[in-house]
Amino acid sequence: LSEAQRNLTNTEIYAAFDGTLSDVTIVEGGIVSTNDRVAQLVDPSALEVAVRVSTSQYNRLTESGQLLQSAAQITLDVFGLDLTLDGIVTRESASVGDGQTGRQLFVSLSDANGLRPGDFVRVGIREPTVRGVSTIPSAALSASNRVLVIGEDERLTEAEVQLVRRQ
Repeated sequence: LSEAQRNLTNTEIYAAFDGTLSDVTIVEGGIVSTNDRVAQLVDPSALEVAVRVSTSQYNRLTESGQLLQSAAQITLDVFGLDLTLDGIVTRESASVGDGQTGRQLFVSLSDANGLRPGDFVRVGIREPTVRGVSTIPSAALSASNRVLVIGEDERLTEAEVQLVRRQ
């Protein structure tokens, strides 16, 4: 009787957090081994979004080689109605991955209500503010980063500029 009670107790599995089960692979009466995956447990309050950015975009989100904790806005299109959530860029992937380019960033969500793993979302990441710049038409800039300016005696002269961003 004590062995039967112990065996019955060993049939219960508990997780360290509450969540939603998916991909359940066990069946009633089945035998589970030590390393068998019985299901996937998703904590809907701890979701994050993975987004791949180009290397130049990644460089704009770093300071002294460290990734900034930038604000992000996640948008899920639900039949023409946008569900918008706020998040923060918290970490980056340790490697680029075979056949991949750029960098993969992860955005933690403060409230992931309405999102599920596998949702396709649009991500906007706020870059740090750039000060002391001017917006000019792209045609005004030469290939050697020079522009024409009005100088003394209202004459056109060339001046070298530093290109900060292209749009």
